[in-house]
Amino acid sequence: MSKTNPIVRLLPLIIILAVAILGVVYLRDDLTFDALAANREALILLLLASISLSLGSLCRERRLRHLLAGFYSAPFPAYSTIC
Repeated sequence: MSKTNPIVRLLPLIIILAVAILGVVYLRDDLTFDALAANREALILLLLASISLSLGSLCRERRLRHLLAGFYSAPFPAYSTIC
């Protein structure tokens, strides 16, 4: 087993933390509870759109499984109850 450089292994975590810190610094005034309350309807619509897109992709996956004669239906039985 080859050993990887610890910096390379931790690079994704470092990038995520750096973006989070930049977001806190630059968006501090915009991300308040008042701003969330003012944009409540838009945030709810965004949430519903993302849920419907994810369920739509699951339904497409189920149709594809049926086209493949049920080859993949045994390992993933939970998806068949959603759509």
